[in-house]
Amino acid sequence: MDAKITKQRLSRMLSYDWIKIIIFCVVGILIWSLIFTMTATKITTSQQFVVYNYVGNRPFTHTKFYESYTGAVENGIFSYEVLKTSVFDIAGTPSEERRLMEGHLGIDEGDVIFVADSWHLDSAYEDEETGETRYQYTYLQQFLYSWRFYVYDLNPESEHSYFRQMETYLDGYYTNGWEDAESLDESAVERDFRARAKKDKRFKKSSQIRQGLQDDITRIQNYRNALEEFYGYVEAGVVTFTRTSMLDPEDETQTLFDGVFTINICPDKAVSGGLSEIVSYPIKTLDENGNEQTVQTAENMNVAFFYMDSTAKGFEFESVPYITYIIRNAIAATEH
Repeated sequence: MDAKITKQRLSRMLSYDWIKIIIFCVVGILIWSLIFTMTATKITTSQQFVVYNYVGNRPFTHTKFYESYTGAVENGIFSYEVLKTSVFDIAGTPSEERRLMEGHLGIDEGDVIFVADSWHLDSAYEDEETGETRYQYTYLQQFLYSWRFYVYDLNPESEHSYFRQMETYLDGYYTNGWEDAESLDESAVERDFRARAKKDKRFKKSSQIRQGLQDDITRIQNYRNALEEFYGYVEAGVVTFTRTSMLDPEDETQTLFDGVFTINICPDKAVSGGLSEIVSYPIKTLDENGNEQTVQTAENMNVAFFYMDSTAKGFEFESVPYITYIIRNAIAATEH
């Protein structure tokens, strides 16, 4: 047997070993990546805040929305629990509306949606008697027809509506009721926070727990302040609750739905018309010469709050500080 080591044989042996080394490295990387993916902490529904811009609105890329959204993050509008914020601009791809909404809502992604209570342009038809252009339904009706089961009841007269639930939640931390800001029971906040912190990897060290507790106290205070501010806007008529109904197009004696699912955050352009810098929709109007033109407006822009089963109790109220922030900015933009 010829076992002599030659340059050719050595080269061949090394080349085979290099292949084995490369294969082992690739397999090792894949295994490590799999382990990391399976053990990594995942963002929960409560830890992300997602805003939608519905069909019919102007795409956010043409407004100051992102500037406003970034400002909300930088100014601490969201609590410590929100680790990720994102936007789904359905208005930019209206033909993909159903697919995108189903996909994201199906995995519990969604907090707030902007939708215009204006005539749906694709529902236009010609009145046979007058020849005038009429519309069958609004963008708000279209949205609620498809997705109302994903949003909260906002009826202020209902004991179980979103804002009543928020009042009840806050009452659990204020000994004299949520309206008394000075009656915050920090021990109640601490009790609930520590119960959650036991299951949260972010709070292992005593210093992390102390900071987390202070952040949770701030969260409760911010919720209370935002609710008080929002109710002030309601009382002043800056915002109103919208009741929406829709008849069955095949049988107009039947009502498909009727309820309060949204808030009109711009019922009066003179007060909060500056909202159009953040979110708006196009309408056709006549200029001073009687020529038709398209302008952007935020009048009767509505918002709905999404209901997600997997959101941890209490954290569904992140939407209120955000919306009051938007309203506040809209008023400021109008005044200037």
